[in-house]
Amino acid sequence: MLSLWMSVRLLGIKKTFGDLTTMLAIFGLCLGVGCLVVAMSVFSGFETTLKNAIIDVAGHIVLIKKGSDIKTYEDLYSDIHKKFPEVKNYSPFVSLEAVAAYGGKISGVRIEGLDPLTYERVLKIKKRTIRGEFLLEDRNNVRPVMIGKGLARTLNVDVGEFIKLILPNPSKTHSKKFSPKLKKYKVVGILDLGKHEYNERIVVSSLKETQELSGTGNNVTGLRLQLKNANDAPNLANRILEYLGGYPYWTRTWYEINQNLLSALAIEKIVIFLVVLVMVIAAAFNVASTLYVKVINRYSDIALLKAIGAPRRFVIRVFAWQGLVLGFIGGTCGLFLGFLLAKGFQWLENKWMLLPPDVYKVEGLVPEFRMTDLSAIFLATFLVCFLATLLPALRGSNLNPTEGLRYE
Repeated sequence: MLSLWMSVRLLGIKKTFGDLTTMLAIFGLCLGVGCLVVAMSVFSGFETTLKNAIIDVAGHIVLIKKGSDIKTYEDLYSDIHKKFPEVKNYSPFVSLEAVAAYGGKISGVRIEGLDPLTYERVLKIKKRTIRGEFLLEDRNNVRPVMIGKGLARTLNVDVGEFIKLILPNPSKTHSKKFSPKLKKYKVVGILDLGKHEYNERIVVSSLKETQELSGTGNNVTGLRLQLKNANDAPNLANRILEYLGGYPYWTRTWYEINQNLLSALAIEKIVIFLVVLVMVIAAAFNVASTLYVKVINRYSDIALLKAIGAPRRFVIRVFAWQGLVLGFIGGTCGLFLGFLLAKGFQWLENKWMLLPPDVYKVEGLVPEFRMTDLSAIFLATFLVCFLATLLPALRGSNLNPTEGLRYE
């Protein structure tokens, strides 16, 4: 560690922080690292927000029987659970396409009928209530429903008011006409489901009420399955479908709901990392130029070291350590700056909605700082600084000691 101690002494902390050129080089490195932290945290936060919104509302895997409803879903789940113990829980549901009407305004909606006894085992939709309450049981002969905040805004309806849900069933007597079924429901809660599409369309009701509206008796549309590990969903869904013999059964995972967007995010995150890393590389070479000047200014000190027997490799290590020390200072300050910038972005997003929900599919975004991202940024900064300081380090090691001591 003698080379590290020597490099700190030669660097001169007071001189370093009093030198405008060195400070600008460190600031440039700090700014580049900060931009990397913001970019990675926003991408990670977007990915997590989208993933949580889908899983909270849809579960890990949705199992549906095409062409007909599922009658004995308890036996079906028991059979699946015995074969695939990775499946922890299930909840039956009924899904209907309908029309919501209030105050002369209408909107197409999707009614999700949830089982009050099992939905909390699979979904985390209850915690997304922002106004009112989450209620799936009739109270005082009133049918309760919860709606997304986007739908509440479209219909201009609030908690405590009544909306009409219309199910456009085909007419039994005329093939080109409909025999709509209409019921009145009380809005008892407003939900923020995290995903723009969900907030604009979803109406949550009890399983029993939705079955009565659809007229399907005790049958359900399908099962929502919860797994021990959400990342196992794509592989496990294929295995379940193969076990059930394929058609008429059909599965859909949380990843498939937004597969294109999630796949694009994974690629774009790598691209953005490499693009913003260019700023760090440019800043690192500013550090290298600063060290190059320090090599010239320390000509006599280097000559003295070599005159008393310091090997060439020792001199290289001394100046390489200087680059890493400056890289550590710039990287650490950059991480802190990136944290502040990300929090500032979150504040601006909450206040002015910088990412339009109808374009980016999510409502509200919280930057996420992952250790893998921060470690990659810090290691990349160190590596770039180390490579950038090799040239001044080699320059210092090649100095002739007699030239350096000639005028001493």
